[in-house]
Formats: sequence, structure tokens, C-alpha cells
Amino acid sequence: MASYVVKRGRVMPVCLVVSGNPTLRALLRQVAEKYGLDAPEAAGIVQMQKCIERYKPDVLLFGEGDNEIDTMKAFRALPAKGNVMRPKTIFCGASGDEALDLGADWAAGTNPQLLDAKIAESFKQLRLL
Repeated sequence: MASYVVKRGRVMPVCLVVSGNPTLRALLRQVAEKYGLDAPEAAGIVQMQKCIERYKPDVLLFGEGDNEIDTMKAFRALPAKGNVMRPKTIFCGASGDEALDLGADWAAGTNPQLLDAKIAESFKQLRLL
């Protein structure tokens, strides 16, 4: 079941942005917010797990930038695909194919000119828009 927050009088789905790269994390948060999702941020595994417990996100948006190891490590820490405790996942980065093999619902590169459109497409496919 989707979790939603009420913000400024609107009901919004929750998209947790996870990335070890603060610049990429902020960019992904802005994209998610542009499409009407509430977008808390997490820098690594510990913050991600705390945010999952607190926000019960509809989707996790992973951004692999300068700190690829921490981002992939956080992705690998999720419950296995098919587990009811695993949120839907979008992985943006060079390891997208690996993330798909590990159960990501959607993967995209990090090309700034394509990122916004790819994320919007994934939100639509995951029925968040």
C-alpha cells in the first residue's frame, strides 16, 4: 500500500532519495519534488534504513555519483525483490544494469539532459504520477 504525506494541503507520494553524492542527491530530490513527490534524502545505509522506517516510501530513488560504492552498498542492503518490505526502486547511474539484475524496478543513466525525462517516465511506469 502506498504511503502518502499531506504537505501544503496536498497528498503526496514519498520518494526517498539515496546517494552518497550530496550534489546528485539534491538534484534528484528537486526532480522528485517537481513531479509532486515528497522527497526526503539519505546519504547511506544507516540514514536510508532510518528514513524507510520513518517515511515508508513508495519508491527509493538511488543516485550513483562520485561515491558509487556507498550507493550500491545501500541498494544491496534492501530486502530481496518480491519481499513485501521492499519498496519500488529506481537506480540512476553507471551500475544500472547491475541494479536491474539485483531487482531494481527501473534504471537510468545520470546524463543531466535525460535524467528529468527518464525519472518522470519511471514515476509513470510505477504509477506514482
